[in-house]
Amino acid sequence: GAVSDREALLLIPGMGTRTAQALEDAGYRSVRDVSREDPDRLSIKSALGHKKARQIWQGAVDFQRTVAKEIQQARDRLSEQRAELEARAQADVAAGVPPAPSHEEEA
Repeated sequence: GAVSDREALLLIPGMGTRTAQALEDAGYRSVRDVSREDPDRLSIKSALGHKKARQIWQGAVDFQRTVAKEIQQARDRLSEQRAELEARAQADVAAGVPPAPSHEEEA
């Protein structure tokens, strides 16, 4: 299933359950919340040391970039697959091939 906000936080390098709890107690519920904050404010609001807060912030920023890139790659693959299927369907129509029965029609 989908990864919860807490599970995603725990995927950040250097993040443990105590650090995640400190962030959550300070109002940071997701990787996005952490990545959008200024590292100094993150340190102050969560009572994490400056070095630890900066490490966690950078990990959150990197995580967000990686996830965004993976989402875009998945969207690109889906777009390519859709275009390929549409081209096949058009070729079948042009060749007079009858359409396959839809699963929706069976229900």
